[in-house]
Amino acid sequence: MPVSRFTIRSNGIIDLSIDGITITGIFPYIDEFPASTVSITCGPDSVRYETEQGSIILSVRENDGTIVLSTVLEGFDCIHDVEPIGFARLEHAGGVYIQGYGMGGPSGCHRLGSGRYTSHGIIGMTGRDSCGDDPAVVLYASDHSRFNAFFHVDEHQTVFSRGWSPEDSKTDAAVGTLTAGFALENTVSGSCELPDICIRGGSDINRCMLEAAVDIAARMDARTPEHPAYHWCSWYYYYENFNQELLDGYLEGLRIQAGDG
Repeated sequence: MPVSRFTIRSNGIIDLSIDGITITGIFPYIDEFPASTVSITCGPDSVRYETEQGSIILSVRENDGTIVLSTVLEGFDCIHDVEPIGFARLEHAGGVYIQGYGMGGPSGCHRLGSGRYTSHGIIGMTGRDSCGDDPAVVLYASDHSRFNAFFHVDEHQTVFSRGWSPEDSKTDAAVGTLTAGFALENTVSGSCELPDICIRGGSDINRCMLEAAVDIAARMDARTPEHPAYHWCSWYYYYENFNQELLDGYLEGLRIQAGDG
């Protein structure tokens, strides 16, 4: 079973470690900026961050080697993105598995280098460069029915997360920062409970990804035995050039096809 642990500091910073890969300096961000707090209240397994716009409550628990981070928003209005994990310090990771989404690029494993690595729904990291038999950590959203979950890994960010300083980035262990958030797109007002962010460890990245997929499917009551339905999207063929004339042509073709059986 993966070795996982978490700590909550008195200043509201959350640190966690799974199988040697550590994510420290966890602090909530709103639209890629740190939440501007007027007060912070810490409990044994939760932190309440009060801002002038509303409250963010982060709760963390450990369940059979998996760390679960829960987020509740209260009183906010017109938020585009919220990042429960904003530019946290990432250590002892060498490879990253990203899942492409639309024009986000293909899925696959990459050696951590310069720039930003973006993944949607799920992201995996290994202790070495390759995605093989090596200590691995996978982060994923527990539910995908309402919000798009995104993950960013940035190497040696020039803006430093709370809880660590520029000197910390010079250590061999620090490979950059990790962000995990949800695109709310101004659809949330009042109170809202966001999907859990699950952090699962293991000895093999492929097995971790499979276990994460099984967990997501179970939580969302996926109908896995059924054959997938055909999906077509005009954006990937015409982008912004899709128009009424093209739409009428496709509808006519569907009408003829349905009429011919």
